Amino acid sequence: MADSPGPPYPPSIAQVGGIPSILPDIPIASCFLALFVASAATHMTVFQRNRRRGHKFVFSTLCFGFSITRITALVMRIVWATRATNTRIGLASSILTQVGVVMIYVINLFLAQRVNRAYHPAFGDKAFVHLFFRSSVLWVIMMIIMLIVVTIHISYTLDNQAREIDHAIQLFAGTVLAILAFLPAPIVFFSAGLFSQRVKKFGSGRLRVKVRLLLLTSLLLTLGAGFRVGANYAAPAAENPEWFDNKACYYVLNFGIDIVVSFTYALIRFDRRFYVPDRVRQDGGRSRSRGRRSPQSVYNCRDDNDDKEEEADQKSQHHPFPWKQLLNAPDRRHASGPYGQLFCVSEIDCDQR
Repeated sequence: MADSPGPPYPPSIAQVGGIPSILPDIPIASCFLALFVASAATHMTVFQRNRRRGHKFVFSTLCFGFSITRITALVMRIVWATRATNTRIGLASSILTQVGVVMIYVINLFLAQRVNRAYHPAFGDKAFVHLFFRSSVLWVIMMIIMLIVVTIHISYTLDNQAREIDHAIQLFAGTVLAILAFLPAPIVFFSAGLFSQRVKKFGSGRLRVKVRLLLLTSLLLTLGAGFRVGANYAAPAAENPEWFDNKACYYVLNFGIDIVVSFTYALIRFDRRFYVPDRVRQDGGRSRSRGRRSPQSVYNCRDDNDDKEEEADQKSQHHPFPWKQLLNAPDRRHASGPYGQLFCVSEIDCDQR
């Protein structure tokens, strides 16, 4: 049976990637499908192993869910390639392509909050800062719901005025999502750049690596989000697509960026670098309530694997011989550490040390 022309109706503007065909879409989509299956397996394996050790890191499950949504979108793309005239499958493929990536936006916002609190514990613990990050995540959720609703509505109406309104809402939601994708970059950049008297590290690895990781992933995600909303602003007619509507841009700037971000998180072991124990998260790092930990204590949880790096940093920053300690010691009994042996005048003195 031939597919009916609608509803849902085909879009009146050109779509990035166009209508898929068996060649080259199915081979390309199959390659990305295999990569996202590997990504999903990696993140779930890491999460399960960590869970058995009491190391619960929920962002690994979000990355797993993100990979699953990308797998679903690619499967729908392959199915659509075999039924190019089926507008319902095309609508489902378009929606799934937009939905999946917002999980990474949410992850980056939470990780940026942890970096901010590491560099500025007192400021990061303020109520309005918590509210800012929580509201940013809420905006991500609201914008993606808005995109889904108007994408469905615009496909089920032929009223030109209604379609113009739906398109305006799509532009607004896409612009907000692009801003939220970029937001972690300036947060961690200025958090690391502004002077801080006391920096509290957390997880394993150096803070500078965490900052660079968030800068890299945020800029990549901003590139993808900016491209999608930019193509929507251009809005060429469906009969006259532009160069940015080709299949290469579709796959590279959607699935290509996403798989790079996903494997970057997995290979760099962000489950260790950004880990904060459950007992600390339940306290929320808040010091205003009785019996709860101070904001600084949230980032005193260190991984043993980071001790060597910290020792190397300390050795590079301090003189190998503590002259100040020896000069300030009024007598041999006030000198401590291995250099206290310099003041031993008898075996009894050394034994007492």
